[in-house]
Amino acid sequence: EWSRDPNGLPPSVWLSGLYNPMGYITACLQVTARAKELPLDSMTIATTVLPFMHEQVTEQPDEGTYTHGLYIEGARWDIE
Repeated sequence: EWSRDPNGLPPSVWLSGLYNPMGYITACLQVTARAKELPLDSMTIATTVLPFMHEQVTEQPDEGTYTHGLYIEGARWDIE
């Protein structure tokens, strides 16, 4: 289980449950920029809706991060 490893991440991060969610996203950008030796100013955020639920994720991807708990205002998401 991920909680037993102090340096580990959960398979999917509950973004709306964080006190500072933008801080987590910024940290992901920094880690990627350092790994690829890119300037942080050139990094952008991209969001992709995937065809599975966060409970089905077993580990974080090699690049990027899985998150859940985002909200859509004025609409709803049909998972069928």
